[in-house]
Amino acid sequence: MEGSFYRKRAARPGPYVEEIIVRLLIQGNGLIDTTKVWGILALDKKYSADDINDACQKALSVDAISYRSILTFLQLKAAGQQEEKKGGLTEGIRKSEFARPIEEYQQLLTFGGNS
Repeated sequence: MEGSFYRKRAARPGPYVEEIIVRLLIQGNGLIDTTKVWGILALDKKYSADDINDACQKALSVDAISYRSILTFLQLKAAGQQEEKKGGLTEGIRKSEFARPIEEYQQLLTFGGNS
């Protein structure tokens, strides 16, 4: 698989994209995985390579390896950038009791995996 088409294509946006694609292909679910792979690779139509790579890094950090997870991270970043242009985050987002730093979720996942 070292020189596979998918891996070469995934390496263009960055190493974290490549890592996600490799993990999906290793799962070995055939057409389902191929659909996920192409969905991730097609994100470059709307998002920059750096943003996609960053989203893949976040998805890997919380072991959420899916198209939907990556898309969610990209959408959250885009929404945050739009809010910054408007003068910062809205009061509702800033004061949300459900908003937590990603590190807190990583600790919960790590703790849950060690039990």
